[in-house]
Amino acid sequence: MGNDYAGAAHMVVAALDGKIELWAAAVPREHAIDAVRDIAPLGCSLTLTYWRFTPARVAALKLRPNGVRKL
Repeated sequence: MGNDYAGAAHMVVAALDGKIELWAAAVPREHAIDAVRDIAPLGCSLTLTYWRFTPARVAALKLRPNGVRKL
């Protein structure tokens, strides 16, 4: 598996107490909110955007399949 990065990832916006965080989720679109909810701070309002990361950007982020990370 070594350098196998996800092909694409979705952007999720998390908002809590007037602060916004951006998250990348390398999961199918229908699972992106749940994947971020598992990691984001409790009580966040999560919104799935239409923006997707390109494979090159996913590789630059070193985001693996099923991976989620805060940007």
